[in-house]
Amino acid sequence: METQLSFKKNIGRLMAGMAVYIFVTQYICGLVLLPILQVSFPSLFQTQWFLLSSSMIINYIIGFPCFWLIIRKIPTVKPDITPMKPKFVQVLKWISISFTLLFAFNLLTIVLTQIISVFKLNDVVNPLEQMVASNSRFTVILFGAIIAPILEELVFRKVFYDKTAQYGERVYIIISAFCFAMFHVNFLQIFYAFSLGAMFAYVYAKTRNVLYIIILHIIINSWGLVVAPIMTSNIVFAIIGSLVFYAIVITGFICLLNGLKKVEYRPAIVEIPEKPIRIALKTFGSIIYILLCVIIILLLLSI
Repeated sequence: METQLSFKKNIGRLMAGMAVYIFVTQYICGLVLLPILQVSFPSLFQTQWFLLSSSMIINYIIGFPCFWLIIRKIPTVKPDITPMKPKFVQVLKWISISFTLLFAFNLLTIVLTQIISVFKLNDVVNPLEQMVASNSRFTVILFGAIIAPILEELVFRKVFYDKTAQYGERVYIIISAFCFAMFHVNFLQIFYAFSLGAMFAYVYAKTRNVLYIIILHIIINSWGLVVAPIMTSNIVFAIIGSLVFYAIVITGFICLLNGLKKVEYRPAIVEIPEKPIRIALKTFGSIIYILLCVIIILLLLSI
């Protein structure tokens, strides 16, 4: 019983931190502060550079410190292991697997989106596509393909590992991926964000080197935000890009099948209750975090 209470307390605090994080960034800043600034300084909001930079400030200069204040007392107990030092070929395998996960879960998202569109009687709006279309290529590369991956990996992989590694790699990977996916508050990103978040968390757990997952994240974001739009603008680029993409996806699928047989999760270094993920998702902090994210997701779907 004491083990379960300790686990629930620490994971509940972590999830409560995420609830505060999303409440401060999306509700207080997004629905209160930004509208006030827009009325006071309307010219600023005509500049996409301001909108993207303010989003980064809200998330990581305002939101993250609030999150950290909640979770800082969770004990940091890391397993005493020798980190993996992957060879270049292994990194290429991780890249190809990441593309495979992106492709597979993006297909799932497309199918679900079409189903939702039928009931809505109009197309589902993708905020990510709107952001790419309304910004210069340089702005998209800087914020979406470089800054965001760096900051997101430091938060959702490194910080989460520090606070949950004691409960085993499986718990860390699932909780990290779940919080990462929900934090996007975009239905069209949730499924592939979860799969990629799990992949990145697995790599970090094995290597304990944030550089690898930042590189993976930057490559994936760069493909979706930079390469894909270029492909749609030119038939030659589209053909070449498609051939390269599907070659990577097929390679990744083969690597994934072979790799699944060898996957091992390091166990917890402290006692944990049975069915830890179920217990984690039933904490008060988890319920509030999920509720706050779902409300925004539903609002965006209704647009």
